[in-house]
Amino acid sequence: MECNWLGNASKGITWGVANIIVNLLFSFVSRTAIVFFLGIEYVGLNSLFASILQVLNFTELGLGSALVYCMYKPMAEHDTVAVNSLLLFYKKCYSVIGTVVLGLGILLIPFLGELVNGVLPDDINLVVLYILNLINTVIGYYLFSYKISILNALQRTDISSKIKICVTLLQNVAQVIILLVWKSFYIYFCVTIFGTVCYNLLSAWTVKRKYSDYKAEGKLDLHYKQTIKRKVAGVVCQKLGSVILISADSIIISSFLGLQVLGKYNFYYYIISALIQLIGACNVAIIPIIGNYIVLKSVKDSFKLFKKIECIYMFVLVFLCGCLTGIYQTFMYLWIGKENVFSLDMVFLFIIYFYAYRMADPLGIYLEAAGMWWEIRFVPLIVATINLITNVFLVNLIGIQGVLISTIISLLFIDFPSKTYILFKHYFKDMRNMRGYLFEKGFNVICCIVICIVIYISTGIFGTKIGGLFIRGIISVGISVAMLFIYNFKNPYFVEVVRYIYDIAIGKIKNLSEEKLK
Repeated sequence: MECNWLGNASKGITWGVANIIVNLLFSFVSRTAIVFFLGIEYVGLNSLFASILQVLNFTELGLGSALVYCMYKPMAEHDTVAVNSLLLFYKKCYSVIGTVVLGLGILLIPFLGELVNGVLPDDINLVVLYILNLINTVIGYYLFSYKISILNALQRTDISSKIKICVTLLQNVAQVIILLVWKSFYIYFCVTIFGTVCYNLLSAWTVKRKYSDYKAEGKLDLHYKQTIKRKVAGVVCQKLGSVILISADSIIISSFLGLQVLGKYNFYYYIISALIQLIGACNVAIIPIIGNYIVLKSVKDSFKLFKKIECIYMFVLVFLCGCLTGIYQTFMYLWIGKENVFSLDMVFLFIIYFYAYRMADPLGIYLEAAGMWWEIRFVPLIVATINLITNVFLVNLIGIQGVLISTIISLLFIDFPSKTYILFKHYFKDMRNMRGYLFEKGFNVICCIVICIVIYISTGIFGTKIGGLFIRGIISVGISVAMLFIYNFKNPYFVEVVRYIYDIAIGKIKNLSEEKLK
């Protein structure tokens, strides 16, 4: 196991996860306060606007990923001139993209009423709230967002996470106070805009202070322009497909089933989204490390690292699915009340959705780290298109369940196999290893199903009170960990990862003991 890899990634992962946890905890409080003081429809309304603007905002994700990829090599070679020229190019592009997103957002205003099924809350003007959301989306483009790419390329995502934690704490405390005192959703969202401004300004100031050599200046080399053009074309397709895949669900639910159902769905999805974000924070920290690893190491060494990452992700994913099986519905029952919970079949669909959404993460990490957006450009668009079509069909046929089923089908049968084929064909260039990988993945799915069934049977006798939730959690954790270790104890990659983590833990304990003795 490469010590340097885990050592460099640890800060980014630790602070990234801390950032997500802080954000989720305060978001949990805010959502609960919104429902208590305003109503569940407001949660649905907020989710709808976030989904609409996420579709308009996809372009930035494509450019940002491509630019960070182009920075790996010049930063490794300490070519400050090349990095600075990339920053200036990025800055100009952000100004253009911000203007485009603003224009498209304004053009969408006349059609907002078509996206809401049912009656709006009495004190809400749809256009005013949408404009506030649009301002929050656009303002970042003009406030030094391009400088954050330096932190990503330098593998210092821990710095941006620390800033985000501070801003999130202050923002959410202010929002809860506003809901408590004034009960105004407009003022609540104005604080969100203020938080976005603070985060961008603080990030820009930190980059300027710590990395003063990097400035947006100079002429971009033709080689970089050609590379960026090709990478952006591929990554925009990928991000557009991903955004549509995620955002379509909320828009479809609002249009066909109404804001109240969307609000209920959003509370359930909040738990899944929390886990997705936690794993995503690890992905963000790992991708730059893998990018540098790919540049410096052979494909054979890279494949070994891929297998180790796959073991870690498989363990975490199955563990979380097992825990969700034991406590998900009980937690929702305690949080939002019996009148707002879905039936048990929706709970299982959410768990399958979570597994399907994250099972291709190791593939996605390598595809992005290797800059293979062009090779995979059509896959996300196909996935999104099929999901959108089946979404509309199934939501009319079977209701809310159809929204999740359509996404699961798209992820399991198109997204995952396509990413597997492209990575093994174009990067690893070993189709025999691909067959072995798919075989192992199939066993992982079986392992996950067995663990979830055992946990469901074992926890079924406990009630829905807080004590029952606590006992369910202990049983779920115990069964998941025990069965995963039994399943993996002969896997050499898994054993190596466990041994490495154990050695690090023992080493730190010894160091602490020696320091105390001194």
